[in-house]
Amino acid sequence: MTTPNGLSWSIPWNPCCTRIRKPFSQEHAMPDVQHQPEHHRFVIEMDGETSSLTYHHPQGSSQVDFDHTFVPPALRHHGLARQLVDAGLAWAREQGYDINASCSYVDAVIKRGG
Repeated sequence: MTTPNGLSWSIPWNPCCTRIRKPFSQEHAMPDVQHQPEHHRFVIEMDGETSSLTYHHPQGSSQVDFDHTFVPPALRHHGLARQLVDAGLAWAREQGYDINASCSYVDAVIKRGG
């Protein structure tokens, strides 16, 4: 069986199962990451939804643990989680903190050289 674009497919192609990613409009091309240190998180606010990367950093400690990444379903698959993680890691490195990642996504980014 082949898909509409001519690719071979070993199982029947079902257009109902195809995820369509809507591109962000120009105003959403590069959303700003905000650091909210009082809440121990980095956030992107867009379309009334909040994506976040949270961390634990005991006062006076040289360690920071990135423990959770969340992107609302409507905003997934556009690189927001990676943008949050990149901002968080850049901040931690600028501060000279030892980085721990109990969040599996942050851990994977670090292992890939992020």
